[in-house]
Amino acid sequence: MNSKLLDNKSASKSVTGARDKNKPVNDFLEITGIKKTSFRSMSPPTIQKEIDMFIGSGTAKLILWRS
Repeated sequence: MNSKLLDNKSASKSVTGARDKNKPVNDFLEITGIKKTSFRSMSPPTIQKEIDMFIGSGTAKLILWRS
């Protein structure tokens, strides 16, 4: 598992260029209201620290696509 901080331009480019098996991805899942504690059991400690710093005391929104 890896993490990468994206700005508005690179995030748009990442979603627009989403591909799976060399075909464009058209279906995404948006998850809202996520707290940093949601990541405790599924991510390595280094990524947990990044998530903690990024989210702070608020909530986050994830956009997922299957690959």
